[in-house]
Order: sequence, then structure tokens, then C-alpha cells
Amino acid sequence: MLIQRKNFIGFVIGTFLIVGMSGGFIGYFFPRNNPIIVEEEIFNVVIDGNFSAVEGWQCSDWQFIQYLLTDNDNLNTHNFFYIHLTNSSLYILIDFVSDITNDTTDEFLTVWIDTDNSLTEFYLDDWNSQIKNPGQELLYFIPEIGIINDTLRMKDIYNKSHIFSTTLNESNSIVKFGFQPSINSQYFHRVFEIEIDRVALRELNSTNFNIGFLGYGTAYIPIYPKFNFWGAPTLFASDFYDRFFGIREETFFKCGYDVKM
Repeated sequence: MLIQRKNFIGFVIGTFLIVGMSGGFIGYFFPRNNPIIVEEEIFNVVIDGNFSAVEGWQCSDWQFIQYLLTDNDNLNTHNFFYIHLTNSSLYILIDFVSDITNDTTDEFLTVWIDTDNSLTEFYLDDWNSQIKNPGQELLYFIPEIGIINDTLRMKDIYNKSHIFSTTLNESNSIVKFGFQPSINSQYFHRVFEIEIDRVALRELNSTNFNIGFLGYGTAYIPIYPKFNFWGAPTLFASDFYDRFFGIREETFFKCGYDVKM
């Protein structure tokens, strides 16, 4: 009986040792799902012209990469566009990696927004009449003097003057720009941060709206070097000329919660 009891105790101890070793083995190769506190990434942007990863731009609803062929004083590279919509504002970050000159002379930035997904085609000669209706918005920013202007003056390839009234201004929009490296490039380059009051975006359809960018300055698509225009998407600038200033919907970045990226 004593021997049997010792054998039983030895069996129990051995079983615990085996189970313990197995548990350690399993725990090493298959760690337990212990709760680990991880700081959740949130969108908490400050519009100051600085691209900071801690602000949460990586959490933006829509992110686009656009290759831009630029002039010889800049980099032919990808540029990054972050677009985020909240209940109160539309946020935009342009990480303009290709523009490494930090020269604001004669530069401008325009943001064209087709808020209701109705802009299949229009011509800029008709812009001032169409813009009175909901569905199309225009922001025009001049970095050289740091202001959002209410009038856009341009000349086309025939040297014909065009004057356009914008819909977005200092009362409903904030634009800041900087010159810095970012997570997308180690080179110092141009960065734009934009916040637009959602109330100012008439007829905004959050399930399907479109955004295009057009600029002038030190980085441009060399289709018509005389005018130094660049655009994103790239075809936006191309069709801007090729179709005699007609802008078509397919040249916009498409945003919306029902749009598969």
C-alpha cells in the first residue's frame, strides 16, 4: 500500500510537471491573449503646415498617391494626398514631395470640389454662372502672401483672360503650408494643410464626392511649360488644356464611403 501510494504521488507530481512544461511550451509559442493597452490612433490634426504623424493623418478616410512629372528643379516622384471628412470639417493634407525648392514666387494652389458628384463636364467660361448653384466649390490660396483669395485670375493657352469667383474664403477655410521632411520623403519639400468648414460645402454628398487640385509655380507638369501648371490627379491638368479648359469628373480624386479604393 505504501509503495502504491508513493507511486500514485509520483504519478501526480509527474503529471503536474508534464502539464507545467507543456503549458510553458504552449505559452512560449502561442502567447496568451493577455490584454495589452495600446494607444489608439486618432485623427487629431492641428492646421499649422507641419505634417506630423502623431496627428493621425494616417487615419484619413481617403489616401491617394499621385506620380507627378515635374520640371528639372524638382523631383519626379510620388506625391501624397490625405482627405478626411468629419461632422464639422473637411481636412486635406498635400504632401507635395516633388516640390523641393521652397520658392513661393507666383505660386498658387486651387482646390476644386464636386460636392454632389454631378460635375461630369463644364467649361471655365461658365464657372461663374455654375458656381452660384450648389455642387461645385473652389478654394484659391496664394502662398506668397499667405491668403485665401476670392478671385482667381488665369490665362489660357490662347492668352485669353479668365476671372473666376471662388466660393471658399477666410471665413470658412484655413490653409497653412510648410517646408519639411515627412514620413514620405527625407527631403525638405512643400506641405499644405487645409481645413474647410463642412457647412460651406453646399450639397455635400458624403457617400460620393470628388476633389481635384491645380497649382502654378516651381513644380509643374511640362505639358505647357509657359504656364508652369501642375495638377492632381495629373490628368486634371492635362485635360485642363487639352479640352480648352473643360474639366471632367474622371480627372478628380473620388471620395466617398461607398467608393472602393
